[in-house]
Amino acid sequence: MKQSNRLTEGALFAGIYLVFLIITFFVPVVGFISFFLLPVPYIIYGVRHGLRPSILLFLVTIFLSGLFTSFASIPITVFAGLGGIAIGISIHQNKSPYEAWAGGAAGFAVGFVFIYGVSQWLFQVNWMDEFQSMLETSMDQTKTIIEQFGGAVSMEQLNLLEEQFQQMLYLFPTGIALFGIFFAFIAQWIGFKVLNRIDSNTRLLFPKFKTFRLPTALLWYYFLAMIGMWIFNEQGSLVHQAAVNIYTLTGLLIALQGLSFIFYFAEYKSWSKAVPVIAIFGIFLFPFLFLYPIRILGIIDIGFNLRERLQSDEK
Repeated sequence: MKQSNRLTEGALFAGIYLVFLIITFFVPVVGFISFFLLPVPYIIYGVRHGLRPSILLFLVTIFLSGLFTSFASIPITVFAGLGGIAIGISIHQNKSPYEAWAGGAAGFAVGFVFIYGVSQWLFQVNWMDEFQSMLETSMDQTKTIIEQFGGAVSMEQLNLLEEQFQQMLYLFPTGIALFGIFFAFIAQWIGFKVLNRIDSNTRLLFPKFKTFRLPTALLWYYFLAMIGMWIFNEQGSLVHQAAVNIYTLTGLLIALQGLSFIFYFAEYKSWSKAVPVIAIFGIFLFPFLFLYPIRILGIIDIGFNLRERLQSDEK
């Protein structure tokens, strides 16, 4: 009976996924929304039935994607399946929401790399070259605007600006990781909403942001990447690019930790809720002014367990 229910649900969720996929490919505007729903059938099925049935569902949907849409949709299915299954299995194994989020982010990042590889292999689309061309166009337009408005800009300043544009190209792997993190959060949040709705006994939620904590090991990656940038400082070298990406990604995560501590400290001191909101807007509007102090706060919080110290002082 259990096996029969598993197969029935598998067929149902495969059909639901196929509907979302068709909408994504063939319905403008609505397809953008359905794109974020693609991992949800994998999440729900993974939570209910575990790893092996989820892999079977994954293989079936890959076959159906090529059969009912086109072979171009198979990489999208791989992307949605890897991330969705990672989230679903993590919840099935009673891991914390943040652990499920991390697993989903890794799955979506790997799926994105798969899309990148397939598009380059089958369709001869080199994303790095396209991105490089886009940056060069933006650089030329920036120079033109400066010249039109009579800006007195030296060659050194223009070279610095060009280096910053080039740095954006180096950070392409970081962009993939950040996209995976963002997409995993959205997919998991939707998955939680659906699971809570279809099962009244289920209560899946992200913990309050003030409880967000990163492992201490992340600090080591951050500082090792910083040292690697100093030692291997040759622009364009593989080691330097790897160090820059690790440093940037871990630095952003540590800043997230610092922002979480601001939420915690604001509640601890009974401050207005406007304080953490101002910090968020400050990061987006004035990143060079707010990001680094908040990152330092995150480093201190991770390295010296500020929250535990505040709790112990309270006792």
